[in-house]
Parts: sequence; structure tokens; C-alpha cells
Amino acid sequence: MYAHNPNDSQKGPNDCAVNPRNYWMEAKTRIEEALRIVESVAVRITSMDLRSSYTTAQRHFYDLHADILLRLRTQKLRKQPFANYHKVAWGQIERARMTTLQESVDSLDLLPSQGVAQADVELLRKLRSELLFVRNMPDTPEKPNQISKLTAGLQELEAQIAQKIPRAANHADPPVTPDRLSEIQAALTKDTLLLEYALGESRSYLWLITPTTFEVFALPGLARLEGLARQVRDAMASPKEINTETRAASLKMSDWLLGPVASRLGNKRLLIVTDGILDRISFGALPTPADSTAVARTDSGLLIEAHEIVYAPAAMTLLSLSGPRGESQAPASSIVAIADPVFNARHPQAAHCKEGRPRAASAVADTSLADEELSPVPFGESERSAFREAVFGPLSSSSRHELFGFQAKRSNVLTDKLAAFRDVIFYTHGVFNERDQEMTGLALSRLNRECDAEKPFLLNLNDIYNLRLSADLVTLIACDTTRNQTMRGFGLGSIARGFMYAGATRVMGALWDVNAQSSLELATRFYRNRRAGQTAPQALRNAQLSFLKGNKSDWRLPYYWAGFVLMGEAN
Repeated sequence: MYAHNPNDSQKGPNDCAVNPRNYWMEAKTRIEEALRIVESVAVRITSMDLRSSYTTAQRHFYDLHADILLRLRTQKLRKQPFANYHKVAWGQIERARMTTLQESVDSLDLLPSQGVAQADVELLRKLRSELLFVRNMPDTPEKPNQISKLTAGLQELEAQIAQKIPRAANHADPPVTPDRLSEIQAALTKDTLLLEYALGESRSYLWLITPTTFEVFALPGLARLEGLARQVRDAMASPKEINTETRAASLKMSDWLLGPVASRLGNKRLLIVTDGILDRISFGALPTPADSTAVARTDSGLLIEAHEIVYAPAAMTLLSLSGPRGESQAPASSIVAIADPVFNARHPQAAHCKEGRPRAASAVADTSLADEELSPVPFGESERSAFREAVFGPLSSSSRHELFGFQAKRSNVLTDKLAAFRDVIFYTHGVFNERDQEMTGLALSRLNRECDAEKPFLLNLNDIYNLRLSADLVTLIACDTTRNQTMRGFGLGSIARGFMYAGATRVMGALWDVNAQSSLELATRFYRNRRAGQTAPQALRNAQLSFLKGNKSDWRLPYYWAGFVLMGEAN
């Protein structure tokens, strides 16, 4: 809930009701007190699942705090400390994102299964809770010493855990400070713009960050944005021809989201941190914005035609990726492809498994997918041959690392062998469950060669977060693989985010229920571009442009190409 503008209010009995400056200062004091209460409640919640849900549900308090800080900056732009309030506000939004990330990872209870003693896990949670509690206490002479002592203990314990699990250090609770902002700016190249969105009820905001600049722009609030965003997203995710009304909606959406920075975009690479409903929008399929929203356009090109586009769950995650390893073309021998799982007897490899056999039927028992029929993915001989050529080139069959058909099973994926590969590819069905992380993941083979059930067959979120990877790229040719688990989970509950936690520097996945045939073709073109020496952002953009400008008219629609996005390291 965002604060209303006092200029729109009737005069009240005191100065705070009529003086904008006093009003916003009072609002700042009250929201900071509210945040102390919210965070003091959070530290008392012992259930990690409940704490994660609670933290996500209270995100609007951080949004409101940021909104108030930015309005104060507008009122007193030339006075300190107000001149830096746009940075403080950004820090609050980033803090909220990273807190949700930490709580979401903690709710999966990953550390014990990764070899950390339960006593250390409990001590880690205790120290984090105590530190948060002390930070929110009223100022006293003893407070700085208490914070210093708790911080030292927490850092020492996190360092010990990081020796066992280096990636655990990437998801600690780093303070969002001006120093961290400088690190983020230093991580950006001169050819990359970081665009970070925060949606609010009455006002939304866009931060534009480069290696040398930091700016913030006010955008329309959710009341205006949300309905339009859903209309645009639904059109993108539909195989139907885009009509005039939808085109106009896309133009308006682009001007709202990108119009304030249109003159700065040039041909630069865009690194985008989305929020809320924007998580489901493919920015590459939006029209290029006008420098002024007053300009009417009917022939605007699409953003993908001028920009490479990469996404991140939060700006701070740029500092917690498993790199920087840079990006080099992985040799074919360091690529593994897991594809074409056997779900039922309709698979060509399972012709000997008769429909209705008790053992085959048991493959789907005791799961919430029991009544869902997963059809084999399109992988005929011609598609398989083209895919192999694009991914592996001339590599001999004995040297290719493939888990196809019956071999594309969960037990094979869960071995530590995946850690040896620089590129990991999955071609299967994605399964998404809004509320149950155990039923969100990648569907793998349900049957083995003897027609017995593979149980469980779903590589779920817990499995994915527990993988040990050193991959430059994980490619997910499956639907709904970047969709969020929670309404404002910042990608944290998504399959793609799980692979990033597991050690992948970049993940390519789908925003919606994609067409299997066109998805395989897009991935084939993507890997063909990769073998030609293109970086992952270049290869994806050029593969998508080949659809947009190709001879197959149906595949020019965003539904067939725009759903695939790249998350993670942008450089």
C-alpha cells in the first residue's frame, strides 16, 4: 500500500497533513517503525516454510519505504542526505529481493543434505535471527558492539560452511551498501545497461545503472500497469495472430516501461531485473519505445532487433554467481544432453511395453501427475540428427555424452557426473505446480527398459538445488522453466533459479508453455550459433531473429520464439 500524495488530501489539524515535506518525513518514520515490527515477527517464526511465505507477503512494506524515500528526494533534491535517497531506496528493494532469496533457499533445507552438520545449520539460523533483531532495536550505546560481535560470529560460521559448500557463501545475507552498488557497477561493461523494476500500487520505479551512472525514473503504478501487462503477456504466449488492439497495448507497455530511458538504450545489451507480473513478459517481443510517449507509431521494430537481452533475479546476484568464469565456447566433449525421456508405452523405444501392463501403469501411481498424460517430445530421426550436429558437431557417437530415451532418468542426472560438463541441456516437459515445490521440475523417464516404473521420475526443485554443477550454461528446452513459484518470488522458486544456485553461470529457459517442435528448432539454431563462436546472448538473439524474419510465417509470432530467455551472467 503506497502513501497518497498530501497535495491531493484535505487539510488536517496539523502541519503534517498539509506540508508535503513534513508529511513525507512523518511517513518515513512510521514505515521504518513498521519494518522493525515486520522483521521482529519474522525472526520469531521457526518454520522455514512459514517464514519464507511471510517474508514474501510483507514485500509491500519495503516497496512503500522505497516510495517514500524517493518522494522525499523529489521534495529536497539538493539537500543531504535526501540527494542519495534514490540509492537508499534501491538498496531497500534489493534487500527485500535478497531476503526472499535467502528465505526461499532456507525453506528447501538444503544444507544438511549437502554435508553441513545440523547443529551448524541451527546456529546459522540463530545468528541470522539475532543479528536482524539487534539491527532493529532502538539505538543504544551497546548496539554497535552487539552488531559487531554477531556479525563476526556469523561471518566465521559462513566461512566454515563455504569451505564445505562454496556456493552456500553466494547466498549468505550480504548487506546492500554503497560499496556493493559500486561492485555491481564495476561488474557491468560499458556496453551493458542494468534496468531494475519495482512495482507499486500508485507508482512504480525503474533504476538505470551503468558503470558510471545511477538514475531512477517514476513509472505508472500497478493499477494501470497490471491489466495491460496481462493483456500483452497473454498475446505473446498465444499462437494466435496479434491484432491491432494487442499491438497498441504492446506499444503502450513499451513506452511505459522503457520510454523514460529510450534515448539511452542505443544498441546496448540489456540486463533486466523484473518484478511481479513483469516476470512473465518477454521484453524482446516488446516494440522499441519512443523517446516520447506522445509519438504514435505503427511500424516500430521489436526490442530484440536492436538488443541482446539477459535477465537476473536481483542486481546483487551478479556478485553471487559462481563465476566470474567469463564465457568460452565449450568443446563438444564437455557438453551433455538429456533428452527424449520415456514417459509411457507410446514412446518409440517402448513399443515392447504394452499399454495397460501393471508394471507400466505403476510408473505414474502415487503422484499428483497420475491423471496427466505426458506425450513423447518430438524427436524423430531428422530432428535428432540436426540437434546432434548442432550440439556435438562431428564428434563420434562414442565420444558424445547423451542421455536419451530410457537413459534420460532421474537417477542418472543425480550422479555427480554433471559437474564435469560446461554445457548441460535438457529436452523434456517442464512441470509447474503453483504451491508444491515437490511437484515442480523436469519430467524424466517414467519407465526403464524392462517396463518397470522409475519412481520418482520428476527432477523436482529440491533435486535441482542439490545438484553440483560447474556449467557455463544450462539449456532447458521445456515449458515454464523460468516461471516463479510465488507471486513475487523474484525467480527464486523457479527451475532456472535452482540451476543457478547449483552452480550454473547462465540458464536459458521458457517463460510459458512453449511449442515443443519450434522449441527444439530454436535450440538447434542456438547451438549452431554457439558452435560458430557466438556468446550465449548473441546466439539466442540471432536464433530468435531467424524465426522473426524467417520464411515460416507462423513461427514469426512471439509465441514460438520469445518465450525463451537467458538468465544470469550477461558479459
